[in-house]
Amino acid sequence: MPMLCTVNRAITDDSLYEITAAKIRRVHLVNNDPIHLETSYYSLTKFPYLDQYIEESSSIYSIIKDRYLTKAVKNHKTLNVVYPTVEQDKLLQLTQDNILYEIEKLAYDEKGEVIHFAKSYLPTDKVSFTITTE
Repeated sequence: MPMLCTVNRAITDDSLYEITAAKIRRVHLVNNDPIHLETSYYSLTKFPYLDQYIEESSSIYSIIKDRYLTKAVKNHKTLNVVYPTVEQDKLLQLTQDNILYEIEKLAYDEKGEVIHFAKSYLPTDKVSFTITTE
C-alpha cells in the first residue's frame, strides 16, 4: 500500500509530562485513492533516532521490533465519528457531506509501556469495521 510520509520532531505536551517525539504523518492510498490519514507520535527518548530510519513505505512497527527490540502487544482504541476539517477534506479528497471515523490509539509493549499514540481518520463511505468480542 503506497503512502506519503513526512517526519518532524515535535514536542507533545499533556498535563503530566512533556516529551520529545517523532511526529509521523501519512496518507495511505488504495489504488491511488486516499483512504486513511494517520498522525502518530513516538518518543525519541524511548526510540532515539527513529525519525532517521523511517522511509516513505517503512513499517514503523518492524523498525521498532528490529532496531529497538520492542514489540507492540496491546492496543487501546477509541472510535468516534467526526466531521472533517478543511485540511482532512483536501488530503482525503472527500466529496460533499462526508464524515470520518476518528480512531485514537495507544499501543503498548510487553512491559505495558506506551509505544505510540496515533489518531487516524477514515471516510465512513469507504471503510467499515467488524467488532468481535469473546
